[in-house]
Amino acid sequence: MYRDGVEYPRSTDTTQRFRIVGDRIEPLTDEAIRAMPSSDIDLFLGTDTPVPIGVRAGRVLTEIGADLVLTAPQGTVFAEGQSSLPGEYRNPGGVWAPASSMTMRNGHRSADGTTLTFRLETGDAFRLVRGAEARWSPVVHTPDDAVAGDYGMGWQLSGTIDGGRVRVGA
Repeated sequence: MYRDGVEYPRSTDTTQRFRIVGDRIEPLTDEAIRAMPSSDIDLFLGTDTPVPIGVRAGRVLTEIGADLVLTAPQGTVFAEGQSSLPGEYRNPGGVWAPASSMTMRNGHRSADGTTLTFRLETGDAFRLVRGAEARWSPVVHTPDDAVAGDYGMGWQLSGTIDGGRVRVGA
């Protein structure tokens, strides 16, 4: 395989998909999941607010092992004490329901409070159908002196889904 004129070792995969980006050919990644569109959330001075982030399944999913890294919106921090993050799912046309198999664990808040990390290891009972959505809602603290503005929360989920590599976020 060649990428930007450099030869890479031959993959053992039997199928490789590519796309043309500008003047380059790039391999396509597994689109098992993609980021869900996010809604605007109002944050109020001196309060803690859950801010949902989520993914949509592009195919049936039965196993996820991934790390979630969150970056607080500008001028805010993550609330203390978030060692786990409960997960929820919604099948196409359904309503949100809790899912213990999707609980993020091993939460770690950075010293300055602007970064929060978790680990997700789904259990044997985990299954998301194509088109289903999964979400988590980390709690953001808005200090009394935060400057008003239109800011977003950054996040990246990276690891494996059903044995294939994945990285998705906003």
